Amino acid sequence: MTNFLFEKDVGIAMSDGIVLRANVFRPADDGNYPVVMAMGLYGKDVHFRDGFSVQWEALKTIYP
Repeated sequence: MTNFLFEKDVGIAMSDGIVLRANVFRPADDGNYPVVMAMGLYGKDVHFRDGFSVQWEALKTIYP
């Protein structure tokens, strides 16, 4: 599988009426696939390298 579909800010309604937003990456091919889900405290579109560029560069030298 090399092709995938990307959907940004997909609404997911909770039982209490709150709507959560998720970025969904899924295979373009039909079939059954496992779900890999991640959740973070600071938001799905906040990236470490954007807020901490000096630390990011230091980490890249240690863990290329």
